[in-house]
Amino acid sequence: TQTLTSFNIPALNEIEDFRVNKNHTISAIEMPNLQSAFNTVDANINIFNNDNLNTISFPVLSQFGSIDIKQNRSLSTIDFSSLENIISFDISANEVLSSLDASAVINMGSIHINSNLALTSIDFSNVETLNSIQISDNNSLETFTFPKITEIGNYIVPDGSDISIIIEEGGLAASLLSINNNDKLLSFEMPLLTSI
Repeated sequence: TQTLTSFNIPALNEIEDFRVNKNHTISAIEMPNLQSAFNTVDANINIFNNDNLNTISFPVLSQFGSIDIKQNRSLSTIDFSSLENIISFDISANEVLSSLDASAVINMGSIHINSNLALTSIDFSNVETLNSIQISDNNSLETFTFPKITEIGNYIVPDGSDISIIIEEGGLAASLLSINNNDKLLSFEMPLLTSI
């Protein structure tokens, strides 16, 4: 019996709704030429519960609506290296994912990064606008950086551990700043924050 082990659509450059869920033998999802969505606001990528999936690669995707990547036990690599604009980004319960590079992202609606047990670093070095953020229960997380952010709607960091927050340039305008239950929080720095 043959089983699906990889999913590769090399010519596809636009998509509206993409879901890969509960395919326990798939190890790679690759769309090397996917650039955007037909309708960005309603566009969804959902990749859930694929036990052997270790690579997700969308290297030229530049803008999208919602991306949810959850409960992929073997996921070690996520490539969204050209993603600049995203409405909702949820990376949760991916047990072996150790780093997340979202350094190309400039504008982001909301981000949720929860329960990724091996995650040690998150790079959002070019994010300038952000509506809300929730980082929780990432037991190995040591560093996440937003050096260019100038405005944010909600900033919530509940239940993380070993976290350094560094806001270097541009300051931070926050309507809500909440740091809760972070037993191993190493440092919290926002040198340019002037009001909450």
